[in-house]
Amino acid sequence: GLTWVFDAGANGQHNWADAKMHCQALSYAGHDDWMLPSRSQLEEIYTQRAFFANVQAAWHWSSTACLGGGLLVSMENGDVTAGRETDTPCWVWPCRGGQ
Repeated sequence: GLTWVFDAGANGQHNWADAKMHCQALSYAGHDDWMLPSRSQLEEIYTQRAFFANVQAAWHWSSTACLGGGLLVSMENGDVTAGRETDTPCWVWPCRGGQ
């Protein structure tokens, strides 16, 4: 029951703290209740990424906290790793609903 931003690359790259704030402040397609997806939500959309535009074959931030940052999910191969809050910016793919 999630709605995803169709253009997966439209929200650019941010560090983890900025990624969360960016999603909370996002107003898109007439909605302002966007969020940074969890690890499991990103893992699920990984299997459906071919149905979206501009999906970057790179790391995407999740809202799932881990070791002073968040977990990252690769849209290249589905791998998961931990990223620090201030690490090099990674991609942000907001979703809404299904909470």
